[in-house]
Amino acid sequence: MPYAKHHRKEKEGLRNIRRKLNNEFDKYYNTKNNPNWNKGKNNPNWKGGITSEIKNIRNSMEYKIWRTMVYRRDSWTCQTCGKMGCINAHHIKSFADYPELRFAIDNGVTLCLECHHLCHNLTKSGRLKKWKK
Repeated sequence: MPYAKHHRKEKEGLRNIRRKLNNEFDKYYNTKNNPNWNKGKNNPNWKGGITSEIKNIRNSMEYKIWRTMVYRRDSWTCQTCGKMGCINAHHIKSFADYPELRFAIDNGVTLCLECHHLCHNLTKSGRLKKWKK
């Protein structure tokens, strides 16, 4: 019997240590106590609040409207292979090189993921993809 009592006390001691460690962890890392513990300046990947201009533009409402208008014009189908489903709005003239054409609907074409990937590979090699109209 004495062994069992001693064993119980050991387990209780370990439980108390675990509880204390968990409480210390919760003070610093628990999102219930501090929902912003890993956001903004507290995030180890924080780089001073910089967001690229391109990322801001691509998240803007104007860009989302442009993309939807391109999809509607092309009936939500890829203009090279005719697939529907996973589609992208592709800028015919480069987004980076022609900032004045970023929101021109005539500068956009709907492509499926495969054709969009293929298109970027072809344009980098100097050949251009022809679109079905």
